[in-house]
Amino acid sequence: MAAVLAHPDGCAFVTGRAAAWLRRAVRRAPTKIDVVITTRSTCRADDVSIRSTRSIHPSEAGFVDGIPVTSVPRMLVDMADTTVVTELADVMHELDLLDLLNVRALRASIRRHRTRRGPAHRRISNALALNRSESAGTQSHLERRVLDDLLERGAPMPRITPRVTIGGRRIRPDLLFEAHGLVVEIDGRPHQRRRTKVDDERKTELLESIGLRVMRIDARSRRRDTDAVLRVFGLTP
Repeated sequence: MAAVLAHPDGCAFVTGRAAAWLRRAVRRAPTKIDVVITTRSTCRADDVSIRSTRSIHPSEAGFVDGIPVTSVPRMLVDMADTTVVTELADVMHELDLLDLLNVRALRASIRRHRTRRGPAHRRISNALALNRSESAGTQSHLERRVLDDLLERGAPMPRITPRVTIGGRRIRPDLLFEAHGLVVEIDGRPHQRRRTKVDDERKTELLESIGLRVMRIDARSRRRDTDAVLRVFGLTP
């Protein structure tokens, strides 16, 4: 509320991660309070981040616990400027559980801010696709980092740990890019064990038996391996 009241000359609303925290869609309180205002600001505070805008659409304004906040769709659009895809998808998941996610309203907000520069539109579209997919989700911090890195650099959205049945055996590849016939396996420390390596080799054989190409990203050479995957999509690392 203090961050809002510090801007008496124009309408001010809490937005971004701070608004998500007020709605209990993120667990950690933000280190900075994101505020969007309709006038220029002369306020300077280390714990407040200011975004200026010409106007706030009536559908994008509301209150939480008496504090002026942006709507859920506008909040997500603002978050997408600085939040990676997997984290955005997690926030959408929490909002869905709270019955606060309206995909139609979110798409309307995306269209309203279609001239915004930067990666926000791509990130939020990918997060929507990830949220609506039927995959089991990423299984480790390393997998999340690799997926975010690939998407940030222009790779298409894969299916994540989907169920694939081959010869009566069900397996779950980490990332499946069906249109490119590509599977990306992400190997953390547990994959260095001998038994795990044997299982990985068998899994690769099964996937290649149905015509899929398998590429691996190892934690120890993540940047080099990720660059190799990007080249498959015609992207310059």
